[in-house]
Amino acid sequence: FTVDRVTSKVEAWDVTTGQSVPFRAADPRGVSHLAVSEDASSLALVTASPVEGNFIALQDGVTSAHLRTIEGPPAFITALAMRPDGEEITTGSSLSVLTRWSLSTGEMGNVSPWNEPGPVESLSYDGPGAQIAWTLGTYFVRVREAKTGRTIRQWKPHGDQQVIFAGFLPGKTDLITAGRDGSVMRWDLS
Repeated sequence: FTVDRVTSKVEAWDVTTGQSVPFRAADPRGVSHLAVSEDASSLALVTASPVEGNFIALQDGVTSAHLRTIEGPPAFITALAMRPDGEEITTGSSLSVLTRWSLSTGEMGNVSPWNEPGPVESLSYDGPGAQIAWTLGTYFVRVREAKTGRTIRQWKPHGDQQVIFAGFLPGKTDLITAGRDGSVMRWDLS
């Protein structure tokens, strides 16, 4: 899946052919972020507007049927990750806050603020769904326990370069980080 940041259009792709495949977002509003469960059975799509607010539309990944809409946090959602089992998502905001959400109930879980200003740039769950990695686009990557929000690791993987991406490999505890200078590194967090 890709989200065009200019048109807010979502497209699905066949990775073997590189061709676009039919996809219909259940919510008609423009999409800013998208997360998919590991088996692609669940999708979470963020729609945000200064007038309407933030919403997270959940839909079936196979049928595209709308499952529920969650009213998001008041701060603009800047990042989204879905736990591999599709039971939970975490949003990151423009105020550097992480918020967990239950997808079965739509209820907000724990909220984990951070004392460093800036929007959350990227979020990612590890394969078991026990850890979540995130970066604010500063020099640090932080890893928290997904359940409690407790920070368990923090480091500067690219030295004096800002980190623009941190993502776990599917089904693994290996983390990929990317620096603003184009450098890419792989970390074993087992």
